[in-house]
Amino acid sequence: MQNTQDSQDDRNDRRIAVLVAVSHVPHGKVATYGQIAEMAGLPGRSRFVGSVLAHATEDVPWHRIIRSDGRIAERSSGKDLQINRLRQEGIRVIEERVRLQDFQFSP
Repeated sequence: MQNTQDSQDDRNDRRIAVLVAVSHVPHGKVATYGQIAEMAGLPGRSRFVGSVLAHATEDVPWHRIIRSDGRIAERSSGKDLQINRLRQEGIRVIEERVRLQDFQFSP
């Protein structure tokens, strides 16, 4: 039983680390899933970041996180919500892509 609890605690700690990292991406900037994984101390775990953000609540700026090639990732709610939120922050989205050179957050 202890092993299961430890792994659940570890997963929860990693999830919190991802959400904290996402919260550091400022208004008008984007970061990649891999960048958030690095910031959270989870290098190479970009898919984990995606799974955490798939369940993120509205108080987390999940919409600022995009793929490493600048594309908007597919979500169950569709891409339109994310694109609209990015545009409201002044981020140019052209053909479902953001130019990282112009808008990527650099911690």
